[in-house]
Amino acid sequence: MIVMNAVYQFTDDNDRIRIINISIPEDICAYVFLEILLATPILESIAAIESEIERKTLVGIVDPYMQLIEESALSEVVKIKRDGNWQIIQQYWEPRKIEILNRSTRIKIFKEISEANNISLMTVRRVFSRFWQRGMTFNACLPDYKNSGAPGKEKSFSTKTGRPRIPRNKDDSPGINADEKVKQQFEIVTNKYFRTKEKKN
Repeated sequence: MIVMNAVYQFTDDNDRIRIINISIPEDICAYVFLEILLATPILESIAAIESEIERKTLVGIVDPYMQLIEESALSEVVKIKRDGNWQIIQQYWEPRKIEILNRSTRIKIFKEISEANNISLMTVRRVFSRFWQRGMTFNACLPDYKNSGAPGKEKSFSTKTGRPRIPRNKDDSPGINADEKVKQQFEIVTNKYFRTKEKKN
């Protein structure tokens, strides 16, 4: 069963997606790709996605954006931009979700947002793309994680086990536990690269 806001990875090409909406009555879900610059929602039947999961051609993985952002490390400029982006999301995402998910009406809503907030259409697209790709949270509305002045800390559900990792610089993370999702990611890489290479030899 697919999970709202969960991240999945296709085993054939390693593309990663996030589920951004699920409508059980209509048997429709929406997802975005994480790797592209400006993500747009893709509608697919729930049954089709669940079939991919059952065949293990699509597997749940660790959310790459599951991290804690230290508020004290953010500049005031970044906070102001984030707060403004969040206001746009709150005003339009839930109330106008159906129109935004619908390809034929999305651009109309985005133009409306652009004019009402005196920002470019590209900025509107970027705000929603980051919101969807980065976990649909308050801090997903940061202008850009790498430029926010807050590299953040790895968020985990339990303490990292094993020998502590010695960081080489301040941006190094302490590592994570190899849970089932991490193991699945290793399996994806192994299947695609190493086992394929062995078959060729």
